[in-house]
Amino acid sequence: MEEKPKRIGGRGKGTRNRTTVQTKAIIQKIVNDEIDKLPTLLESLKPVDRANVVCKLIAYLIPKKQSIDLELPAERFTPLSITIIEPKLLTDETN
Repeated sequence: MEEKPKRIGGRGKGTRNRTTVQTKAIIQKIVNDEIDKLPTLLESLKPVDRANVVCKLIAYLIPKKQSIDLELPAERFTPLSITIIEPKLLTDETN
């Protein structure tokens, strides 16, 4: 198997792409400006539309629950045995 040639130049490991950083900053400014206008915008909507917007925004505040299927190998489990014993009645003979 041939070895890969060593990488020379370029961004270092973990360094973000400059375009991505700039784009995120622009989008963040736009979102921040719109969030400030959100209460006024919501008040101007019909109740049905307002409820729809609020429901869509909730997804960003509260994480969705997902079902998880867990499959474990059967050999990891040992059978559990429970024996029920009838209690002895206390009588005057035991005193």
